[in-house]
Amino acid sequence: MINTIPKQRLFVNPRQAFLCLSLLLGFGLSACGGDTAPVDAAKTVPSDTIATVEIKESSTDSQVNTIKNNVVDCPIKVGRDCHDPLSVNAADLFSRVGKVKGTGREASPGTAKGFLTFGPYATLKAGNYGFTLNYGLEAPSDLKRTEMDSYSIIGVSGEQTTIFKKGQLNPSTSTLKLDVKLAEDVEKVQFRVFYSGLSTLSVNDITIKAKP
Repeated sequence: MINTIPKQRLFVNPRQAFLCLSLLLGFGLSACGGDTAPVDAAKTVPSDTIATVEIKESSTDSQVNTIKNNVVDCPIKVGRDCHDPLSVNAADLFSRVGKVKGTGREASPGTAKGFLTFGPYATLKAGNYGFTLNYGLEAPSDLKRTEMDSYSIIGVSGEQTTIFKKGQLNPSTSTLKLDVKLAEDVEKVQFRVFYSGLSTLSVNDITIKAKP
């Protein structure tokens, strides 16, 4: 339905005619007692305001995030979503072996060798980053180094895949913290945990955080 605004008659005496004509040119119909045209408040921006992005009230949260992420210089992205820090439960990461336990993942003897967790395929801007892995490990004391569960941090720059960090997991601790410096932007960044098939290994979560 189209809303109509009834016309309003103007009553002015001859003496007012010249004044009204002048005011109409500068101030509009309201200067002579009439109604101004309806104004769309959403399109009105105060003169001292710089409007860069218009977010409508009907926008969904994901749409709002996408708009914001296109404006800011985001250090860590997964898809089009910006995160800093990026924290991911192991149950939400990719996996080849083991099973989900609560918000984590677990593997025990009898489980085939393979990646218990990998991902999250993040895009990182050039800079310094801290990687944290929270896990639990029970391993036989006579395990050889080559039989121990391991971790690796990898990413793709251009067409080249680079291993930034790798090593064996230590049964005597439950938190692994690593610093990585990236000389250029890197895509498809993964924090991977490989299960050797001989221990009881659980991964709780990973975190990637930009550092000064």
